[in-house]
Amino acid sequence: MDLNGLLKRQGIDSRQVLVMRHRPSSEPQFAEILPSLAAGRPDLFNAYQGTQNRRVEKAMLGAEHVASFIGHGPGKALFVGLYAIGKCEAIDL
Repeated sequence: MDLNGLLKRQGIDSRQVLVMRHRPSSEPQFAEILPSLAAGRPDLFNAYQGTQNRRVEKAMLGAEHVASFIGHGPGKALFVGLYAIGKCEAIDL
C-alpha cells in the first residue's frame, strides 16, 4: 500500500498533507544523526522540522498534516511520522 492509500484509510485528504523529505546535505554530521534524533529525541527533531525556510513555511500554512521522512540514500526514505499542523506563525531570524 502507498502513502495515499494509508491516508485515505484514515480519512485524511492527501491534498492536505505536505510531504517533507529531510536531507540536510550542507551538514553531513547532522544528517548522520538525524534518524537517531527522530527516534530518541523527538522534541529536538520536531524543533528542527518545525523551523523551515519561508517557502516551506508557506506550504505548511496551507496544509493540515506533515508526512515526515528522512532521506536514506537516492530514491529511499525512512518514514518518521504523520504530524497534525497546529497553530503556526512566521518568525523572523
